[in-house]
Amino acid sequence: MTTLVRIPFSVAPAALVLAGTATLALLSVPPQQGAAAAAVATVLVAAAVWALVDLQRFVLIAVLGAMVLPTALVQPAGAQVAAADVLLVLALGAWLVRCAAQAAPAPWTRGNRMFGPSVLFLAVTAASLAWSVAPGDTVKAIVQIAQIVIVIPLVFATLPRSIGAVRQGLLVFVGVTSVLALVTIAYFAPRLAAGDLTAQYLPGLHKNAIGSFLGAGLVLAYAFWLRERRPGVRRALGVTALVELAGMFAAASRGALAGAFLGIVAVSLLLRRRRLLSVGVAAVAAAAFVVAIDTGPTPEQLAAGGYETAIVRGYSFDNAVAKIAARPLLGTGAGTYFDQIPELGIGLADPNNMFLLTAAELGI
Repeated sequence: MTTLVRIPFSVAPAALVLAGTATLALLSVPPQQGAAAAAVATVLVAAAVWALVDLQRFVLIAVLGAMVLPTALVQPAGAQVAAADVLLVLALGAWLVRCAAQAAPAPWTRGNRMFGPSVLFLAVTAASLAWSVAPGDTVKAIVQIAQIVIVIPLVFATLPRSIGAVRQGLLVFVGVTSVLALVTIAYFAPRLAAGDLTAQYLPGLHKNAIGSFLGAGLVLAYAFWLRERRPGVRRALGVTALVELAGMFAAASRGALAGAFLGIVAVSLLLRRRRLLSVGVAAVAAAAFVVAIDTGPTPEQLAAGGYETAIVRGYSFDNAVAKIAARPLLGTGAGTYFDQIPELGIGLADPNNMFLLTAAELGI
C-alpha cells in the first residue's frame, strides 16, 4: 500500500478521464476488435489504481459522475449505467483489499440497521427470477438493487470520515447541474418569448431527467446557502439556487419540483435555519409554477387528442391493480413491469408509480 500511496493524486484522475473518454468513443466498435478491449482494460486498471489510492474521492467523483451523466448522451444507450456498476464493484474490491491490508476499517455489518433489510430486499428480488416474464431484465434489476442497497452503503460507511471531501464532491455536482440549468434556460427563453410554455426537452434528454438533476442541485445549493457565512460565497450560492429553480421551471417536471420543494423544507428543518422562509419560498414557487407554467393542455390540444399526465396515471393505477389481481403471489419479475394503455395509444416501460410498480413486479 505504501507504493500506491506515493502515486500523486492528480495523476490517477487524469488517467481515468483520458481512458474513460477513449473507452466511450470505442464502445460502438465491434467487440472483436482489439482496440476496444485495450481501452476497456486501460480504464479498468486506471480506475483500480485510483480506487486504491484515494477511495473516497474515487467514489464521490468517478462513480457519482458516471451515475449523473445523462443516459441519452452516451452511446450505446445505458453505457454510463454499466460503467457505474463496474466502478462500484471496483470500489468494493479496493475497499476489501485495503481492509485486508489493515488500511481500512472492518466491514460495518454489525449494528448497521440498513444491512439486514437490504439483504432481505435483495433476496426477495432475486427470488423473482423464478417467475420472471423476462429473466434478462430481472437479472439487470437484481444487479442494480445489489449495487444501490448493499454496495453503496457498505463502501460509503467504511470510508474515512472527511466532511471536506464530501462537500467538495457535492459542490462539483451543484456546479455541473447549474450549467445544465443554464443550457435548459437558453433553449427555453426563445419559446417563452413566443408564448410557448410547454416543457423544455434537450437533445436526447427527457424533461423529467433534467428536473431530477436540477432538483438535486437546487436542494444542495440551498443547503449550502443556509450554512454559508461568507457574504460573497453565500450570494453566489443564492444565485445558483435561483438558476437551478429557473431551469426546473423550464423543464416543467412536476414530480421533480415537488421533490425539490419538499427537500428545501426538509434541509431547513434539519439544519434549524430559516424554516419559515423555506416553507414560504417553497409555497410561493409552487404557486408561481401552477399559475405561470403548468396551465394544462389548451382546448385545441385536447381536441387534437392531448391529455393531462394525471389521466395517464389514472389508467396506470387501474392497470397495475389488474396485474396484481392476475398474479397476486408471483408478480411479473423485478424490472419487467410494462403498462400498455390502449385508451391513449401509449405504453410505459416504467409507469412511475412506485408502490404499485413494486407490488406488480414482486407480487407483494
